[in-house]
Amino acid sequence: MVDKLVLKQSIYSITKTTGEDVVHFETDDAMVKVIKADGTAVGTLKELIFKGKTVTSGSVYDIKTSGMYAVTNLTDMPAGYAVGKTGILSVSAIGEIGAPTLVLYQLSSQDGETFINVNNNGVKTGWSSGGVNIENALTAIEASVGDLSNLQTVSKATLVGAINNVLSKSLQNTSAIANVTEDYNNFKGHNHDEKYLSKSGDTVTGDLFIRNGNAYRSKTTTGTNIDLMKVDAEGSVIVGGANAPMKILSSSDVTLNGRKIWTDGNHGNGSGLDADKLGGHNSILYARTNKSNVFSGNQTLTDELVLSNPDSTKSTKIVWKDGATVRGSVGFAQNGDFTIKTLSSSIVAKANGDVETEGSLIISSESRWNNLRFRRFNNQLGVGFELNRDSQDLVMYDWESNRSGFTFVKKTGEVSFQRQIRVSGRALYLQGNAPTGNLSVGDIWIG
Repeated sequence: MVDKLVLKQSIYSITKTTGEDVVHFETDDAMVKVIKADGTAVGTLKELIFKGKTVTSGSVYDIKTSGMYAVTNLTDMPAGYAVGKTGILSVSAIGEIGAPTLVLYQLSSQDGETFINVNNNGVKTGWSSGGVNIENALTAIEASVGDLSNLQTVSKATLVGAINNVLSKSLQNTSAIANVTEDYNNFKGHNHDEKYLSKSGDTVTGDLFIRNGNAYRSKTTTGTNIDLMKVDAEGSVIVGGANAPMKILSSSDVTLNGRKIWTDGNHGNGSGLDADKLGGHNSILYARTNKSNVFSGNQTLTDELVLSNPDSTKSTKIVWKDGATVRGSVGFAQNGDFTIKTLSSSIVAKANGDVETEGSLIISSESRWNNLRFRRFNNQLGVGFELNRDSQDLVMYDWESNRSGFTFVKKTGEVSFQRQIRVSGRALYLQGNAPTGNLSVGDIWIG
């Protein structure tokens, strides 16, 4: 019987010695397993050291064996750690495999964040951040502190040195401030003569001059300085300032160089204001009611235009001219006639309702069936003539009864009758067979 030793993915060699032979084994890292005290495998050497063992469930504290892990969706992870993203967890454990006494966890996220946690016999220190978080915090601190070289202090190598420099100067100013306070108190107690103006109010008996470019100022309730008056570099007097509105009060009209200034309170009819422009346009561009006006642009009416003429001998009309030549007009006569005139014709709507024209009356349309109707009452549809839009035949039609009488056929020039033809009360029959029915004496049959 021969015992066989089968080693997969392994290499062994035998070294001849003076005593027993020595067997050397070389094996794949994936074949070497890390075994806990109870005999269960934690993982292979390849997973724990080189490749990283993948763990996707359970608590991070369940991992207690030294090695490298690819972790996703574990519990007890750092607050705010991205759910669903794989991180690298490095575990260093001291003690029995599977039951260590001290475990160091180092977690690195895909964004470069680093977290550290220690489990000492079940007591966790909690996660502390490092990596990008610390770098961002240091960057924020540096931004808030600023560049020390920009300090105005003599000492600027360190922040402590700069603060001590400021403190030293502040202590030096203490005695100076005390001296100024003493001088101010002495000044307030001094009995000034009339060469000085009092802050509580005073009267100037001579001219008061302010240097060119400086202003006489006042303060608003919010402490803003407002220029009241000054003389600029060109010698012009400027009243008021651009940062405050101006109100001028007067018991009468305000004048400029002896001339009245017009406002919305004193202009209008009778004020004497003569403006050469209205709405930014010269006055000659506006129509006047007491003279003839020439319009060069289109006029649009949004309400009634009422024309009236107090002269009973003249008509009221609107005239179109081409130079001196009258091209047309629209007008009302005193008798109530309404007339439209062109160069060669006219249409008159008479006061009695008749319409007269010197030319033809043409009804034209490319898309509609034109018709000319006669009716007695407005609620009637009427009787008249209609032009077929497509064939251009002219039909005599009764819209009230929806019947046609006869048609002039444009294509042939014929007249076609759609109803019985009667002449002086006698019927005219045009048909092949003899007519029957209610015939009258004098009826004519042409067969």
